[in-house]
Amino acid sequence: IKVSTISSTELFQIQVESPDPGIAQKAANELADILTTQSQELYTGGEKSATEILSEQLAMAETDLNQARADYETLVANSPNDADGIAQANTIIDLKQKTYETLLDEYEASRVQEAIRANTITIIEPAILPLKP
Repeated sequence: IKVSTISSTELFQIQVESPDPGIAQKAANELADILTTQSQELYTGGEKSATEILSEQLAMAETDLNQARADYETLVANSPNDADGIAQANTIIDLKQKTYETLLDEYEASRVQEAIRANTITIIEPAILPLKP
């Protein structure tokens, strides 16, 4: 097995020699797959990514917002004369809506950043079956 960088690029090449061409091809491709997988694991640290955490928070914020809307509708239907309660419920909806929108913006920004950084190592050209050992 030989790994070398390609001059004046950010690329490197994995070469595998074996008496069996099929084994050489499989080994080179498997080594490249291991390298990309380990690179991804190093990037995420094996923990939840910011995007995953924000996704969970976004789901909770959406649930809270939907509950606040349901509470508002119930209050309006059951106590239409409770102006203070309705105003307070409306304020809660506004706050929960702003929280949801802020989390959504952060989620989208995080998703883009992770997509940019996560592709640090990719396979450009998989190994082909050599014609000779």
